[in-house]
Amino acid sequence: MGGLLTHVSVALVGCLIILLFSKKLKLGIAFAVGQLAPDSIRFGITGLFDEKYTFGQIVQDGLFWELAFTHYLSTWIAVFLVITGLLFFLYKKKKMNKKKFKEWLIADAMLLLGIVIHLIIDATIIEKSFWI
Repeated sequence: MGGLLTHVSVALVGCLIILLFSKKLKLGIAFAVGQLAPDSIRFGITGLFDEKYTFGQIVQDGLFWELAFTHYLSTWIAVFLVITGLLFFLYKKKKMNKKKFKEWLIADAMLLLGIVIHLIIDATIIEKSFWI
């Protein structure tokens, strides 16, 4: 884990950069969600299910380690492909026009980009605390 403040900072800066270039808030939010999703799922579900609220308690819980799949790129590529498949299905069934289809496909890519950057940060930054 690269640290909470690190991931929140990258999410906010990335969201702002994407917003500046694309003028679409949806894309920036998709990136930010991708940046925060792996740890939010792993820490959030463990904390809520087992009513543990400190970092040490959560990391010692077995559920935390069972949710380790959230830190595998293959998991997120599979999620990306499922979402992309769903978008193609909706487009082919004429439930979505071409413009919306492209917007959502790019948002899906921004989500994956946020997750990939999150995983890179986790792999390269060895934090001195879980906050930074």
